[in-house]
Amino acid sequence: MEAVAKSDLFFMITSVVVVLVGALLLTALVYVVRVIRDVRKITHVVRDEAELIKEDIDDFRDATKEGSLKTIRGFNIARIIKGFFGRKKK
Repeated sequence: MEAVAKSDLFFMITSVVVVLVGALLLTALVYVVRVIRDVRKITHVVRDEAELIKEDIDDFRDATKEGSLKTIRGFNIARIIKGFFGRKKK
């Protein structure tokens, strides 16, 4: 009779441990899914911003090919470039 009680205790403890480990794994899986969703959103934002940067560079390239560095989207590019390269050290 004592062996049956010990085996029942073993199976009860094992069942509780399996349920707890399953709950912990489920919780970890939920967090992993949330992280993956956030990473997906961030990659979409980065992709969109990279496309905008590419378009700006294309606009700048087109303007330099045409020979007009006067304004691109409200900036005086010629003055900015001259400011970087035209400085004199004292």
